Amino acid sequence: HASIPLMDGDRVTIILGVGNKPADYDEGDVRQMRLACENLWKTIQRKRADALLRQHVEALEEESRRKNDFLATLAHELRNPLAPIGTALEILQRPEIGAEVARKSREVISRQLGHMVRLVDDLLDLSRITRGKIELRRHRVALAEVVANAIEVSSTIIADRRHQLLVSLPDQPV
Repeated sequence: HASIPLMDGDRVTIILGVGNKPADYDEGDVRQMRLACENLWKTIQRKRADALLRQHVEALEEESRRKNDFLATLAHELRNPLAPIGTALEILQRPEIGAEVARKSREVISRQLGHMVRLVDDLLDLSRITRGKIELRRHRVALAEVVANAIEVSSTIIADRRHQLLVSLPDQPV
């Protein structure tokens, strides 16, 4: 019987054991067993690398599929406001329209354009995040301050749409 260990530094990676010879094993036998052991280890490493590569390829394909789905959804969302904008522009080009119809058509264009601008801004933010251009830093903030900032940013939209906003915050800091 003979056992041949294959070492990687101080670590044993494979032990090849044989017991198929009635006489003692000589140096030639040991060289052949060592060569077989090395080839077996290389095959195992290649198989592991192939499996890892397949996993990476599958992950990249999934990421690509998700990105394509996202782009298709985004294209659809960006296209939606174009139909009302186009219709409003056609109405504005008619010579017989009244002032009220013209005003409503301009409102439609303005509203739909605002919607498109928000979508493009979101897309740009997403692009910055995925490229690592925006760093998110987590820290504690006062809820009242966050709400006050959100109201300030949204106040024009709230007023334009004649919405009423009621805010109720706890007395103690959150």
